[in-house]
Amino acid sequence: MTLNKLLLLIILTSIVLLSCKSKQNTVAEKTNIEAKAGYFTYKTNIRKHNNEETFNAGYLTIYPETDGSLLFYLEVSIGAPSYNSGRTYGRLNPIPHKSSVFEYDSEGCNWQITFKNNSITIHSKNDDSNINCSFGGHNVSAFGDYKKEGNTKPSYFSNYQDEKIYFNKTKPEDYNNY
Repeated sequence: MTLNKLLLLIILTSIVLLSCKSKQNTVAEKTNIEAKAGYFTYKTNIRKHNNEETFNAGYLTIYPETDGSLLFYLEVSIGAPSYNSGRTYGRLNPIPHKSSVFEYDSEGCNWQITFKNNSITIHSKNDDSNINCSFGGHNVSAFGDYKKEGNTKPSYFSNYQDEKIYFNKTKPEDYNNY
């Protein structure tokens, strides 16, 4: 075998191997995104207000998109004395080179969402990100730890009017939260 033929064979073998590895990475990334789908709940410590027990509670529904982003519906309520609530439907975008960290930047909300085993933590990307966030009523915050309640990939969420909104049919930009 001549040196040129051997060199050509090495180059072609390298190309084939690299393309196979690229396909494996794509499958692994898709599987990783699919694993993040699910239904999560949130409940803070119970506290007393005017001799009444109260707490913050909520839920988060997550649906994977094919481009690596995640669609989500979040609804949170706070107890006494105000009994306010907030809800939003949006898109979480992955942070490059951090497979477990996503961000949400919309309508004055600047959140970072971190996946850890069977939970999610939502926190502010900066100190004042909830001030201009039109997410909810007085003192309503999305920040906290949410526990995963199952591994079933949701196909829809039920909004505050108990309507089923299907993730694959209604994108956040086409949905009116109010």
